[in-house]
Amino acid sequence: MCSPHFCLDLLPTKNGESITEQFLPEVVEILLSYIKRTYDRKNKALDFHHPHQLLEGLEGFSLELSDQLERLEQILVDCRDTLKYGVKTGKVAKTYMPHVVTSLHGYMFTCEIAPVFTTMEQILLKKMNKMVGWREVEADGIFSLGGTVSNLCSVLMAHYKSFPEVKTKGMAALSQVVLFVSERIRKQNMFSEMVFELMWICTILYRFQGHIPLYVSATAGTTIYGAFDPLSDMADIREKYKLWMHVDVGLSGNSTWNFSCRAHSVTWNPHMTVILLYQDLLQSCNQMWADYLFQPNKQYDTMFDTGDRKIQCGRHVDVFELWLMRKTKVRRDSENTALFQKFSPGEEDTCIQDRMTMVNYQSHGDKVDFFIEEIERLGRDL
Repeated sequence: MCSPHFCLDLLPTKNGESITEQFLPEVVEILLSYIKRTYDRKNKALDFHHPHQLLEGLEGFSLELSDQLERLEQILVDCRDTLKYGVKTGKVAKTYMPHVVTSLHGYMFTCEIAPVFTTMEQILLKKMNKMVGWREVEADGIFSLGGTVSNLCSVLMAHYKSFPEVKTKGMAALSQVVLFVSERIRKQNMFSEMVFELMWICTILYRFQGHIPLYVSATAGTTIYGAFDPLSDMADIREKYKLWMHVDVGLSGNSTWNFSCRAHSVTWNPHMTVILLYQDLLQSCNQMWADYLFQPNKQYDTMFDTGDRKIQCGRHVDVFELWLMRKTKVRRDSENTALFQKFSPGEEDTCIQDRMTMVNYQSHGDKVDFFIEEIERLGRDL
């Protein structure tokens, strides 16, 4: 038992091996018990309590921080209670991945710090670029903190590609630039098609006004509205007026592989990746030449020092989870893709014939959330 001991007694403390061997199995037992409860339908998904109740304390579970060291026994109790009152969202296939990553306590910014993970990232990015339709020798990319940061990265690269001086002189050195996006960036097809017409008109108007139309962000399946912009038509305009075209593929992937090669950059879930057509543009756009980290005379290819290619330098090693997932799910995903490609058109045709709007079922504002029931009803015979 861990009752008379503290965290200071664990490794790397001298003679801490025995206590560590007792403590960690108890942590594993807590996690196994939590996973079992997660899939027991008799248990709640959330044992909800208001914030004021959590602040006051629940059955011995207190969030207050003491000035005294807590014993390992109390740490185990706190772990159990935290899992008890949290939302049960676990999935066995994905549970072990973050535990392995956490055990490594890894971060990525140079190859010395994370040699395995930086190499993993390059392998995955090459495969994803190939899926989009770009050749390995011309494409680039990096895993990001999320969709917003990935989209921001595309805006920064669009500015830098057309106006490199913006990096040293700032936006004040430029004329007023114009970026084209949908009202919410993620909308229904009807609105998206209208954006195409408006974009063409506005591009001409802004040019007459002395502004610089620079960038257009297209939507290709999202986690909210599931919409698709007319990418080919928008690509025609961007080619004519020399705009940077970014495609936000927040939800899908397969649907855009046939035509995303006409874009300059793509934000793609898994969560989230920005990939782009130009090699070395990420590096030249974002690097700050921190010579105490990124020396040019290292004994390996410095392309694996990825920290200078991102605005925040260091990143967590989330790429490992995707790498493992790719190994465990690739065959099943390809089978599901074939199934969905067979099923979805029939479901969509049925919904349209029944005069039901074919949009994502997620409620928004005063729109009624009845789509799940309708999809199930109309798809019974498929």
